[in-house]
This record gives sequence, C-alpha cells and structure tokens, in this order.
Amino acid sequence: MPDNKDIHTSNELSDDYSLYKISSKCSTGACVGVAFLSDSVIVKNTSDEKQSLVTFTHEEWEAFIGGVKNKEFDIPHTAV
Repeated sequence: MPDNKDIHTSNELSDDYSLYKISSKCSTGACVGVAFLSDSVIVKNTSDEKQSLVTFTHEEWEAFIGGVKNKEFDIPHTAV
C-alpha cells in the first residue's frame, strides 16, 4: 500500500484529478488512474471522465496487484 501521505478521502476525489496516480508508461492519454483512499482504492478511465469509477477494498487491490506481478493478467497472444 502507499504511504499514508498518499491516502485521501472520497470527498477529495470529486474534482481533484491530481490525486490519481497514472502510470509513467502511459503516453497515449488512454490510461487508468488510481486513487488510494483510507478505506478503498478507486480506479478510473482517464480518457473518459463520464465513466463510472470502480472501487476496490485494499485487500482486493493487493490481490489484483499480486496477480499483475505474476503476469496473470497479461494480454494473451490469442486475445478475442
């Protein structure tokens, strides 16, 4: 999990897009933004601000990141 200085409340996220972390690998503008709240992790599509936010618990996020690190979510060469 991030340092406590990186954790925010849901009220802070309403219009402050600077609170979202975006990968340094993102160069097209079609990226995923992630914000760490005291009780959850919020994910959003940075190229479409009208789309809904997706919320995860810290435990769910840690499980997902573990899967990413294990390459469980790599795009298969035979993607549909």
